[in-house]
Amino acid sequence: LFTRWRKKTNPESSRARDDSLREAMGPIGLDIAASSLGFCQLQSRPDGRYRVLAKYRIDFDGERQQLLEDQGRFRSLVQQALRSKPFGGRRVCASVPPDRLRILPISYRARVENPDQEILRLVEQRLKQPAEELVVDYLPLRRHPDDEEHVVLASAAERQYIDRLLKLLTS
Repeated sequence: LFTRWRKKTNPESSRARDDSLREAMGPIGLDIAASSLGFCQLQSRPDGRYRVLAKYRIDFDGERQQLLEDQGRFRSLVQQALRSKPFGGRRVCASVPPDRLRILPISYRARVENPDQEILRLVEQRLKQPAEELVVDYLPLRRHPDDEEHVVLASAAERQYIDRLLKLLTS
């Protein structure tokens, strides 16, 4: 009886549906915590909400820095996690561990010629470190045209650390 009510699908429409699911699938989120790796992947739904496709947490012995310096061990844990649940795709979004990230509220004059350069200058000044040694991003918090001062939330991490992390994630 059930087969009588099942909708017949042709391979072409099935393939198109698979492609649309793949497009709606987000990257695999990776949280490198102090003693575990957390993985989560979401899929956007037509109603604007999200569905959890897969999630997994795996504990590791030792310190986070030791794990990040041991490429073979890190890769083994990642592969174990990815095999354990139905994760899809190869795109990854990793968070920078909190002990490696500085978050700074930055206020600057609204009438500066180059806001990006001014924000970098202020981050350098606050962290007492040259911008060439940092990876900096910012999110505007207050940027009304009539204000005399604008405010951003800047995040900064050491470039050398970010380069090592990216190399580890792409290897």
